[in-house]
Amino acid sequence: MDAPEPLDAEFSRAAFLTSFCFALVSSGSLLCVRLAEGHPAFSWLCSLAVTAGALLVVVAAKTSGVRTAVRVRRAPLVWRAHLWGAALAIALVHLAILIAPAGGHLTERPAQVVNDAVLIVATLGLVWSFVFRPQLVRSALPLLSFGVLGGYAASMGSWHVDPFPGLQVQHFVVRQVFSTSAALLVFFFASGA
Repeated sequence: MDAPEPLDAEFSRAAFLTSFCFALVSSGSLLCVRLAEGHPAFSWLCSLAVTAGALLVVVAAKTSGVRTAVRVRRAPLVWRAHLWGAALAIALVHLAILIAPAGGHLTERPAQVVNDAVLIVATLGLVWSFVFRPQLVRSALPLLSFGVLGGYAASMGSWHVDPFPGLQVQHFVVRQVFSTSAALLVFFFASGA
């Protein structure tokens, strides 16, 4: 097996770190919504943080040259690095909930991780559709992202176990993916991408 090229290792590290930071913001936002029991003002602030994070991922990818350098051969490397970065961030946030006394009133079960995974994977799919060059990938990723979101929305009662009166986490996730996709479209047309 050939050793990875230095450029491949550099892209993998950058993808891992970018995805880790974005997923930390996204999972942290979901945690804030849960801690604030769906309070509308906190939900909007969390929504803003996730959307800003997604836009920063696109800008970072465009300014680092990933868009022109990522080819079909390197795409799996970058995708794997993104997924590992996101998985580590989700695990750390949920571990913090289990350890921290502030999270004591929250119910933490594996189903909670689905909320984070859908938000992050669907949003990263939208981000990747702006970064990767092949037109088929650029067209298919939004469809896959909204397909994941549709499956999640159809079964959303299974993925959240903290009852509270404000905005439910599942609705936050669905609203967030749509609002981030709208912001990415505005960015795409405004930047002439």
